[in-house]
Amino acid sequence: MTMRLAVGLALILTLSSCKLGPNWVLSPPKQLGPPLRSGDRLYILTSQFNSRIDYSMDSFQPQVKDTDLFTDLWALDVRTAAPLWRKRLRTERNAPMEHQEMLGAEGDVLWLLLHQGLTAVSAAAGDVVADANSVQARNASLK
Repeated sequence: MTMRLAVGLALILTLSSCKLGPNWVLSPPKQLGPPLRSGDRLYILTSQFNSRIDYSMDSFQPQVKDTDLFTDLWALDVRTAAPLWRKRLRTERNAPMEHQEMLGAEGDVLWLLLHQGLTAVSAAAGDVVADANSVQARNASLK
């Protein structure tokens, strides 16, 4: 009886250590459009997917269940190319990577076109200073 118990326990431990649950797979970042230089900084807009993949016990075939899209803005020093900061601007579920871009710089503001619309971002720190709704509220002619 102890031999059966030991074999059963070993089998349970072996099966429980198999990785058949969801796994998250992060894709490499993709640069969206050309970089933008403003002053002593270079700005790069990137996106990458984080996909949840499930493995079913029936087929052992991987299935993509959900995909999060991360959109980040990077600031680099022009002289050294060292990253100064990176800001996560958006996390969206099951969104496409396309149709996002940097439009340009105006003073200390970077203008971006993201999925939710026109977005103004601080060039100094990468903080969102105006989203599409606040830009429309300040400019009634855009409605």
